[in-house]
Amino acid sequence: MPGLRRASSIAVSGLVLALQAVPGFASGREGEQYVPVVQFIVVATLAALLVTIGGGIVSGAVRAQRTNASILKGGALGVLKGLGAFVVLAVVTTGVLTVASGLFIAYAFIVTRGVE
Repeated sequence: MPGLRRASSIAVSGLVLALQAVPGFASGREGEQYVPVVQFIVVATLAALLVTIGGGIVSGAVRAQRTNASILKGGALGVLKGLGAFVVLAVVTTGVLTVASGLFIAYAFIVTRGVE
């Protein structure tokens, strides 16, 4: 049980530090325009992490309850599955955004070429 307390205190500390980073600030006028965008990215990423881990915990606990296993152990396995789902979600999102931005750049080149 002491290991679980230590791990949960580390997790809560990390969450508190991450939430303190949300109201980011810029050091000068030239960076002020990016603050809302960075805040949106940080909040969306934290929300995705919490949703995937929470879903993994619930899924693992329900599966453990159905098989008469320890719910705590099922929840712990659910945390690992939730982290794996978060990594997969991040990889897929990064790939989709990369392709979409490439298509947008190509579209912008085509449109501006006709304007000249």
